[in-house]
Amino acid sequence: IILLIGLSGIIEYPDTEYGECIIYADNVPQPVMGGTEGQLGSMLVSDGDYVRRNQPLGLIKSSVSFHDVLKLEALVQSCLENIQKGIFEKISISTSHFYVSGEFQGSFQHLYWTYRQLRSNIQSPLYKHISNGSGPDTEHVNSSSGVPVEFREFEKHFFELLTEFIHAINDMNVSISTWKQKNLLIAPIDGTVVFPEVMFQNKQITAGEEVLYIDPPVKNYYAQVTVEQTSYSYV
Repeated sequence: IILLIGLSGIIEYPDTEYGECIIYADNVPQPVMGGTEGQLGSMLVSDGDYVRRNQPLGLIKSSVSFHDVLKLEALVQSCLENIQKGIFEKISISTSHFYVSGEFQGSFQHLYWTYRQLRSNIQSPLYKHISNGSGPDTEHVNSSSGVPVEFREFEKHFFELLTEFIHAINDMNVSISTWKQKNLLIAPIDGTVVFPEVMFQNKQITAGEEVLYIDPPVKNYYAQVTVEQTSYSYV
């Protein structure tokens, strides 16, 4: 024991160990990918701007303007809100508000057709009895249920049309979401916009291309170091 104690004072241990170090970061810059092949229409932000997650950054050219897409989105939201509140008579869609073409033409035509069918029933005198929960005054009553036959048939047909209209709204919502994924450059996180190169109108974009980056505001780094163990008695 005395010998081991004496040797421990003589033996020198290295102060520096060399090994491979890998540095990691919790928040790394996130690329913004092109959703489809096409030409860059316009950038809605500039290099160095601070943006929020899901904020539109730029547009890839399309047969439909971004302005019309926003109006369609607002229209769909308004219809859904009125349906949820049960105020069906306030649902309003007019082709004079905007001209819909290109990718949304089929979806909008179906939506407008189902709306016209629903609207014609809302304008019927029997509709007021659905809205206030009462049955119409008529002598044609089903004796088994006490509910006027005419009213029951109208109510059934009305809610069939309403269901079809809701399906058309959902189809339009899918079309809007698909358009956004393809034609909008969207910020994946909060952070600062970084242009890797000069952005200009009509620049060719390919699907999956890293168009720009979003640099997060806070970065946490940590390192992993691998070193060989040279002694079991020294750490």
